[in-house]
Amino acid sequence: MNEIVSRYFTTSFQTILIKLILTLFIIFFELSLSQIDFFYYNSPLIFFTFIFFWIVEIGLLPFWIYFLICLIFDFICMNHTGFFTFSMLCIVLLLNFINLEQIKSSYLRKIIIFASLLLIFQTIQVLIFFMLYFTFPNVESLVFQYIFTMMFYPLIMFFLSPIKNLINLISVQLWK
Repeated sequence: MNEIVSRYFTTSFQTILIKLILTLFIIFFELSLSQIDFFYYNSPLIFFTFIFFWIVEIGLLPFWIYFLICLIFDFICMNHTGFFTFSMLCIVLLLNFINLEQIKSSYLRKIIIFASLLLIFQTIQVLIFFMLYFTFPNVESLVFQYIFTMMFYPLIMFFLSPIKNLINLISVQLWK
């Protein structure tokens, strides 16, 4: 069965497809969290954490893939088209210039880079919001979302580590 699948689909396509399916699950999970009254549309940015994990731990993919999945996120969450996409592409571009091997070496570096990129991400979103509505969003909700994302970061990274092992295992098996 593995030979039949690998005959028609290349290894890179198969890993991208697996990542896209996992991304859809993450999008729906974050959307379901935002429906809880406690969070009230200020859920932790799990999708941002997943993209950060994806780039740092698994590897950087072409920009069109990030553009596509962020557009899907915008459409599913009913945001303005490009609101999340532009912010996320700016972060992916910044991560492209950072030495990922140095980030992987230390957990403290990971959390510092994550916190600073999250702050840049939310700043870009605030600027886009200001350009759309000529007003600033509620600062308490942004701080609440930032704090919750930072609190959930270790937990999310712990639960995403088996995904890294799964993708590495599939990549190794497909190359044989």
